[in-house]
Amino acid sequence: MFPLDLVPKAYLAENGDQFIELYKMASGFGFNGHEGRCYRFWKEVEECNKISDYLGQCTLQAEDYIECLHHKKELTRMNAIVLEKKRQEGKKRNEEHTHGAGH
Repeated sequence: MFPLDLVPKAYLAENGDQFIELYKMASGFGFNGHEGRCYRFWKEVEECNKISDYLGQCTLQAEDYIECLHHKKELTRMNAIVLEKKRQEGKKRNEEHTHGAGH
């Protein structure tokens, strides 16, 4: 099977049944009856796909949608910040220990 990014929309139009499930989205309503938190990102992907020739043209919009769902970039950045803070605290403790030895 070839990557979906490279599938021309004309092909999808002819073979839509097998691809339709991949691109279905829930109604857009969250658990409390209001619009879901990522629905606006999904709509951006959907609108981009309507005007593009190839699905791969909407990669940035799709990345935003996936980030909204899973927060992987956000969590990666937060982990990097925590690790850097711990590194700096360890360095500070080592400097205090070295200078406080009285030698």
